[in-house]
Amino acid sequence: MYNVSVDRNAMRQEILGPLFQRHIVSLAGTVDEQWLDSFEQVSRDSDSFKRYRLEPAKGLVSFTCRASDGPKVIDTFMERLALFVEMVNLHATCAAASGGSVGGVAEPQALGF
Repeated sequence: MYNVSVDRNAMRQEILGPLFQRHIVSLAGTVDEQWLDSFEQVSRDSDSFKRYRLEPAKGLVSFTCRASDGPKVIDTFMERLALFVEMVNLHATCAAASGGSVGGVAEPQALGF
């Protein structure tokens, strides 16, 4: 069973000029090949998660937003990232249990989120 989580306490930001900024967070837990494959699959299957970029060698996830986005908007992106990671955990757990790849993932709206 996969139990990767987002370490919000380790979040940092980088200024990307006057209009944009990048937020970077660490992942806690075991990230193996199955989890990485699931990350790509869930990301591909849901437009809601395409903004998140994984640096697997460092265990980091980043996302870009407008520099004018306030803390509430950043919190929304962080909540969506936490949901994304939970969906990846579920996908990877199911794939490991079935011995292979799991099919497409429903959009969060279809699941009632």
